[in-house]
Formats: sequence, C-alpha cells, structure tokens
Amino acid sequence: MHKVQHDRARRKKPHSTPMVGKPDSSLDHVCVRAIMPLSSVTAVLYVTPLREGGSLPALVDTADAEGAATGLFVVKFRGAGQGARALVADLIVGQLAQRIGLTVPDLALVDLADSFGRTEPDPEIQDILKGSRGINVGLRYLDGAFTYDAALPDVMPEGGTSVVDPETAAAVVWLDALVTNIDRTARNPNLLLTQADRAARPTLW
Repeated sequence: MHKVQHDRARRKKPHSTPMVGKPDSSLDHVCVRAIMPLSSVTAVLYVTPLREGGSLPALVDTADAEGAATGLFVVKFRGAGQGARALVADLIVGQLAQRIGLTVPDLALVDLADSFGRTEPDPEIQDILKGSRGINVGLRYLDGAFTYDAALPDVMPEGGTSVVDPETAAAVVWLDALVTNIDRTARNPNLLLTQADRAARPTLW
C-alpha cells in the first residue's frame, strides 16, 4: 500500500522548470544571448572625445574583420562610470525604436583591442579605455547633424510642413514612457536633424 502511494506521488510530482542563467554583467554575454544580431566592427583610431553626459563617448574610426574601413562611430564605453548595463540599455532601446519605425543611426558592436588608445594623453580617457577592452556599443556618426531645437519654428522654409510630424512625435513620447526615459526634455530633446540639401526635408534622428 505504501509503495503504491509513493509511486503515485512520484508520478504527480511536477517537473521542475529549468532555471534561466543569472544575468551576467558582461556585455559580451548579454549581446550574444539577449540582443538581435548586430554588425560588428573593430576600433582602429580614437579621433576625439565627446564631452557630453556622464559616459564620455568618443568619435572612433572603425574597420571590419577584413580591415576595410567602416567609417566613424560615436562609441559608448563599458569602462565609463555607468558601466556595461547602460550600453545594454542603449542597444535595447535603439532596436525598439527601429521596430516602431523611428529613424535611428546604425547600431554596431565595437571591439576594442588591448592596444587601442595607448597613446591617448588624457589619464581619464586612458582609464576608460583600459576598462573597455572587448565589446562596446557604437552609433553611426551623422556628419553635419545638428540638434533639433523645439523653440525654433517647426516648419520647412518653403513647403511650410512640420519637421516633426504628429506620428513621429507620438512614437517618441510612447517609447520614452515605455523605457522611462527621463533625459529628454524641452531644453534637451536629444534629437538630431540632418538635411541633404536646402530643398530636401530634414531627417529627424
């Protein structure tokens, strides 16, 4: 009798759900397991720091695995004060923005070799680069871009149409609410404009 009850209990025991691995602070781990495939480039030249915000990003020249030039990227470094998690957030939010139709500069994983930036004279930047060996996050540099200013008239000079259409504005507000972005304000909209020529409609990034 006891054996029958034991067998029934064993059959009714639910299967345990395999535990998902604990989050890893390594950006490499997160990129491989949680992010959709992205292009990968290698940093070849530290051009100039962009002293904006706490992450101290920089303009970096890059190349692909074969050594062919892939252009300039604004790179955020894992060795900066905000750490790798801030870079993961940039990747996730950037791809969410692309999915809902917003225009986002090309995202890339930027690899820093051990020898990268050794000749940089600034000790603060040297410390950041030393702590950023491996994968970092880059956004394609938009040559000629300028900051969108909400205080300026929001119309094209000739056509009279709005630079920021209601659908785009709504999508930006929705995304900020979803990811609880508190950085975008009226004074600092965190939006860029590029324009191919004076007659062309500006592109909002």
